Amino acid sequence: MKPRHFIVTALTTAILLTMGGATFAKGSDPVQQKPMQGAQQQMPVKQSPQQKPIQQHQQQKARFIRVHRGDTLSGIAHKYRTRVSTLKRLNHLRGDTIFAGQRLRIR
Repeated sequence: MKPRHFIVTALTTAILLTMGGATFAKGSDPVQQKPMQGAQQQMPVKQSPQQKPIQQHQQQKARFIRVHRGDTLSGIAHKYRTRVSTLKRLNHLRGDTIFAGQRLRIR
């Protein structure tokens, strides 16, 4: 056996061992061909804890605050990182007037 042929055979064997038993088409060279799509090759993808499914993000628990004297819609919106239009929509407000003691939905 020629040294070059031995290296190619060793590399082919190493590739096959690292692929975990991937199946190839008959009569093909595994070095030149991509593995066939099989049920054994699909590995589950782990989600990182930072990634949340979209459905969980949309179903946030409602959060309410109590309006204090001197509060404004724009000040509350800035404090809770939302928009005045969002506050108005969530609380069914037509104008910009709010009152002390009023309960406002934030989320």
